[in-house]
Amino acid sequence: RHVVDFYISDFQSGLRALVKAGYGARVTPYVEESAVVDIDKNNKALSPEFIRWLGERNLSCDDRIMRLKEG
Repeated sequence: RHVVDFYISDFQSGLRALVKAGYGARVTPYVEESAVVDIDKNNKALSPEFIRWLGERNLSCDDRIMRLKEG
């Protein structure tokens, strides 16, 4: 008998589930829905730590809209 564990994600809702597949296995979600934050130049939610993190990875926080997802 073979058993495989893997994750599936729903990008629209942000849900992710661990799937345990094998004989008699059930699908059980272990991860709650993620929080999503949209950030643009008018939103002042950018923390200095986040701006530094972007800079360390050569990513800009200019006029683009960013979507941050937890998880």
